[in-house]
Amino acid sequence: MADDERHPNSPVFCVPVHLTDLDGASQNGGVDEQSSFYRILIIWAGDATLLLDNEEQHMAKNSVLLCYPEESVRMICDSRTPLRGIQIEYRCFRDNGMIPSPLQEVAPLSRCSPALKRLALELRHAWLYPREDEPFRAQKWFTDMLIELQKERSANEQPSAHWLEKALRYMESHYMEELTREQLSAIVHVSPEHFSRMFKKHTGRTYSAHLTLLRIRKAQSRLLLGAPNLNTLAQEVGYKEGTYLSRKFKELVQVSPTYYKHQQKRIAALNLNHTASLLALGITPELGVYTTWLDRARLRHTPSTKHKLKRSPADKNAYYESIAAALPDVIVSYASEKENIRLLDIAPVLEIPFMDMGWREQYELLAEVVGMREQAAQWLRHYDHQIEGCNQLLNQTMNKRGTAMVWEICNHAAYGISSRFGRGAQVLYEDLNFQAPAKAIKEGMLTQGYVEVPIYSIADYAADYVFITSLPSELEGRACVERLFQSEKWRSMEAVLQKQVYILDDSELFYGYDPISSQAQLSKLMHAMCPDHKFA
Repeated sequence: MADDERHPNSPVFCVPVHLTDLDGASQNGGVDEQSSFYRILIIWAGDATLLLDNEEQHMAKNSVLLCYPEESVRMICDSRTPLRGIQIEYRCFRDNGMIPSPLQEVAPLSRCSPALKRLALELRHAWLYPREDEPFRAQKWFTDMLIELQKERSANEQPSAHWLEKALRYMESHYMEELTREQLSAIVHVSPEHFSRMFKKHTGRTYSAHLTLLRIRKAQSRLLLGAPNLNTLAQEVGYKEGTYLSRKFKELVQVSPTYYKHQQKRIAALNLNHTASLLALGITPELGVYTTWLDRARLRHTPSTKHKLKRSPADKNAYYESIAAALPDVIVSYASEKENIRLLDIAPVLEIPFMDMGWREQYELLAEVVGMREQAAQWLRHYDHQIEGCNQLLNQTMNKRGTAMVWEICNHAAYGISSRFGRGAQVLYEDLNFQAPAKAIKEGMLTQGYVEVPIYSIADYAADYVFITSLPSELEGRACVERLFQSEKWRSMEAVLQKQVYILDDSELFYGYDPISSQAQLSKLMHAMCPDHKFA
């Protein structure tokens, strides 16, 4: 039997090994990017941005942060508010050797109490000015400080989200590997026992049940997109053979993998664009997101509406319950949505990387999920035929296409949009062969997806054609637009002089990035440029 099993409650010893002043406003504020020790950072004055494993965290007056060994820490200080505080590095022992720090196993603390600050200052003084007659003075203040810190953190009812989120992210990336509870608890620096308690408390599942859930949901997602044979699929998701995968699959989903692959799916679409893509295929999702414009357009595509989901729900629990009530077989969402992990309790989440896929690719992907690839191909052929006719007309009316800029003007800023964010830009740049202005390209519009500028700066982006898809709703924003339109710089723009500025102001129509919206945007853009012609 191991020593820690014979003496599970033996005393814990935490020993400080380094203390660093964080005074000043220099880059990184005296903090080493990585340390092999546990660290406590206490700030009692100033302001800084902390990059903790590349995740931004604000550190202000009277804040506390605990860091794991080898965790990357980079501090960027504000020169206007010089930083003052200390970093304490320490080791943690039991009588049988090194152990994880108990401080990492309780609730997080972000604020420094007066008592904790006083003890930290006493420790700093004892560390910097040691006395021969009191050799253990620094250790005493450090121990008292840890006791106060433990007391305050244990009183905090919020869970220690940092290590738990890290564990969940790791499982998301490594679910296909042989990953034990002991391995993962070591990775996040907590004991296996505490890991199990906190994991079950905050996910509602054991570690092994959550791992099984991840694997089966990934298997379902692969089946939606034409998975390989069962044995190969099993190895892809972390099982050794297909028969075992089939058994675990049926336990969770209640049907076999083969049945699930071929059954008609109930779909919950969690955003407007995928709702519209399904409507273009003649499918009304069990749950979908609609605008007033899409609701009107839907009547031309599908006969009835089922459940509607609010696009930006304030109540996350109500949002979750709405999705669960639809009893979907698959949930369609964007890959960037943070709540997707929670939705795995309900159904597999088909995450679509919208920054890497245009609306056509997303449409074709959804068509494959519902077994309607030929219908999608037929729709796209019809759309391309419309594009061909529009280009022939533009060739007759224009010497050349030139440059175009699409602006979405909000209450406090204007956004120049690239085809990656739609708003009609995908039609102009990808289908009608207009080019983006050089200044917008130089400022990263094509790579970032948009440029954000003050409203009065719109006139700095010279383009042959200017399309304004929405105007501010507030009086202050509208006043800014009016001042822009009256300015000499705007009035001298070539697009203004040539009467090639089109104020469309139809935000709901231009918000969509999907087949139905793109077709309607094409019609509206062509009507603006060629008002004497009719478009469907």
